[in-house]
Amino acid sequence: MIHADIFEAIRAIEPSSPVLNLKDKNGQGLLRRHLAYDMMTGPNGKTVMIPRTGMNMILYRGQRNKDWICDPVIYRNATEQSLLIDRLKVIDFSLIAEQFPPVYYARQWNVDVDMLALAQHYEIKTDMLDLTSDISVAAFFAVTKYNDLKGRYEPMHSGVGSISTFFSLMGMETDDLDFRIVGLQPFARPGQQCAFGIRLPQGATLESLNRGNKIYFQHNPKYNQQIMDIFGAEKNNTLFPKERIADAAKIVRDSTVVTERAIDLYCAAHGVEKTDIKNKLKDCHIDISPKPIFRLTKKENEALRRQFRSNPFGNVEIPIFQRLMYTPSTKQ
Repeated sequence: MIHADIFEAIRAIEPSSPVLNLKDKNGQGLLRRHLAYDMMTGPNGKTVMIPRTGMNMILYRGQRNKDWICDPVIYRNATEQSLLIDRLKVIDFSLIAEQFPPVYYARQWNVDVDMLALAQHYEIKTDMLDLTSDISVAAFFAVTKYNDLKGRYEPMHSGVGSISTFFSLMGMETDDLDFRIVGLQPFARPGQQCAFGIRLPQGATLESLNRGNKIYFQHNPKYNQQIMDIFGAEKNNTLFPKERIADAAKIVRDSTVVTERAIDLYCAAHGVEKTDIKNKLKDCHIDISPKPIFRLTKKENEALRRQFRSNPFGNVEIPIFQRLMYTPSTKQ
């Protein structure tokens, strides 16, 4: 079954969602988004700040093309060489992120900083698959396409999109499923996106886990734009706040260089010879640098230090109950 539009797909999954008021009330009202988190101790003794959804959770993933398989981006059209380079880039991103004051302070407060999830959310290719507890976030990704030339997301005008559901019972996941509570992190993007995730081996997909359904809908530009408007102006989207870590991640993504330190850490983790890795990188025309690919200036470091001390984790209150609230218009 293909639903008439994104709102009807949401209705089929979450019939009491406040998002539906945007269609049902014909735009006569305002949808406000608040972020809600609960603090809890994870299995490793670290603190996680989990989007407030309850222990029995249905998580969501939106895709603008119904025919796309839900698999980690690192495996798409992958080769042995591409997997090596992408995994080294994850390490380089992690090394860069570690120099950011928010990461230092979060670790001091015993927060579980998930470097793999951070790499994933800042568009480094990983073996993680993004999920969210906020159906409006999944809807955003289901109805939009990024315009590289304009540097912004735009609504889809035609075709069929999908929202996948994934059922999880918090704290009772099996060891063979690497389920991640990402939640609030030292950088803003994962928290804004109410992030969760799972790591999948090559060949596995969300569909193969058989833990939910895939709901299809017809793209409608009017309704797609309404979903986009939940998160603000096109060039000031709250799901993608301006952050220096995003700039650093782009440098890593676009670079044809990996660092000597990343190679050392990769070899230690995988028990392989450094010479073999260097030869493979040379064959792929990837250069090796003894220095970090990106480094904060002293001024940037101090500014981030002051910002995080005065306003840790951004403008988020812990806890707030509702994530979405619809206020009817008072106009007659």
